[in-house]
Amino acid sequence: MYDTLIEYINSRVSRPLAANEINIIKNNFVPYKLKKREFFLHEGDVSSYMGFLAKGSMKKYSTDIKGTEHIISLYIEGWWVGDRESFEKLSPSSFNIEACEDADLLVLTKQAGEEVFTLPIMHELTRHLDQNILSPLRKESMLP
Repeated sequence: MYDTLIEYINSRVSRPLAANEINIIKNNFVPYKLKKREFFLHEGDVSSYMGFLAKGSMKKYSTDIKGTEHIISLYIEGWWVGDRESFEKLSPSSFNIEACEDADLLVLTKQAGEEVFTLPIMHELTRHLDQNILSPLRKESMLP
């Protein structure tokens, strides 16, 4: 699982991770397994983890008062999973995150994230990911 995460990071930053950076990542990301239909996060709970999905697929959704699911995001292998706002602000989540099939993740707690994000290369990765999220939103806001 760690190899998948290392390859993912290396493909999105300006240089390969150094051995000490790989050790910090391996010491802070923890393997986490979910069976199909198990929850990574329940609506109303505070998100304790952010995860990298190494294998499987998942969905983020909300449920209306009639019990109808409204899917917000689908996650596939090589994607980040979580409710970033809940994780960063320690606020209750408005979403459920559930495994669509058996899933293998590497998860990061807020405390462990503080050590990982002391690495400048991880700041570079975060900027890259944020740009990929914001760029399509900027284009959408320019539509008539």
